Amino acid sequence: DYVFVVDASGSMADSGKLLLSKDAVAAFLNELGDVDRFEVMTFNVSPNLAFGQLQPATAANRQRASDYLAKQEARGGTVLQPAMATAYKYASNDRPLNVVILSDGMTEQTERQILLQQIKNRPGNTRVFCIGVGNDVNRPLLEQLAEDSGGLSAFISPSDNFGRQARAFRQKLMRPFATNLE
Repeated sequence: DYVFVVDASGSMADSGKLLLSKDAVAAFLNELGDVDRFEVMTFNVSPNLAFGQLQPATAANRQRASDYLAKQEARGGTVLQPAMATAYKYASNDRPLNVVILSDGMTEQTERQILLQQIKNRPGNTRVFCIGVGNDVNRPLLEQLAEDSGGLSAFISPSDNFGRQARAFRQKLMRPFATNLE
């Protein structure tokens, strides 16, 4: 299961970061398999859901998600915590949940400790992956959120091949190098 959490705050208007995020999510969606389920969420100060529940990765649902993203505009402030809490509601005991955040990480400095605590208290079987979008990103925050949850962080810019990156990212999710190390 995948929840794509796309930052649609005002800072994402800079250098076309929201457009980059939309293109990256489209590439990720195209790599999903028949047994995968997904949700797409945008956020600025509050989360907005494309579906309200996990959807099978059919061509029709991928198109609905693309149509939803096409309507999104960058505006407002950035508060990631409510979006993370909403993404965690999709966790279940029988399937792993992969929360994929696409953001520049330009959130309020006071939110950092709250986010780190939220990662620590995430539901079992949940990993968070952070995709830093653009050249002006809060790299330390995004890397720490991903690392603390057992996920990965990556950073994209306009010159990247999103399809290739999405395939590589999915391969890392499906065939991790090592898991549950003690």
